[in-house]
Amino acid sequence: MLQPEFLTAKDLMNNLYCERITYFEHVLKIPQRTTRKELEGRVAHEKFDEKSKRLKILPGVDRMPRIYNLFLEDTDRGFRTIIDCLLIDRKKNEAFVIQVKNSPKPSFVYEGQRFQLIAEAFLVRKAGYSVQKAYVKYLKDDILVPVDVGPDTEPAFVARINRIRDIIEKEIMPEPTGNKKKCADCCFLKLCRRV
Repeated sequence: MLQPEFLTAKDLMNNLYCERITYFEHVLKIPQRTTRKELEGRVAHEKFDEKSKRLKILPGVDRMPRIYNLFLEDTDRGFRTIIDCLLIDRKKNEAFVIQVKNSPKPSFVYEGQRFQLIAEAFLVRKAGYSVQKAYVKYLKDDILVPVDVGPDTEPAFVARINRIRDIIEKEIMPEPTGNKKKCADCCFLKLCRRV
């Protein structure tokens, strides 16, 4: 029997944005194109990495060792991701996940960003650290927003991963997103209208 393919944070975020993206990418094997915003985000990440190596990231907290672009995976769940920045307090065996977004701070943390942090905290806990809080760094406003990612958030992450696997393994065509604004710049829009 073939091992299921690994899912990534991008798969998780895409599925939360619109479940049909999971179907088009994993069942029909149609790749999603890289957007201009993604390319700009990569450049902004590199600048953040370089600049933040010399600074405290968490206000009011002593400077901690940090790891950038940390690859982690969980073979049990078939999930892997690259964490933008991980701060480690070795004395307390505690870690803080930092996600970097090249955007202004929205009025609330988007569901996809929150789930990405929950997934990353899950992987860091599997590596042996305690993780209660994670942060989104909105670069355009230079604002750091805390997000609760304690162990009680894991069941929602596991349920979402199971939902993604169901779509792929059972080749389920999900309903389109109820938010038509999301469809405006979707690379699958023409295909979605045909099904």
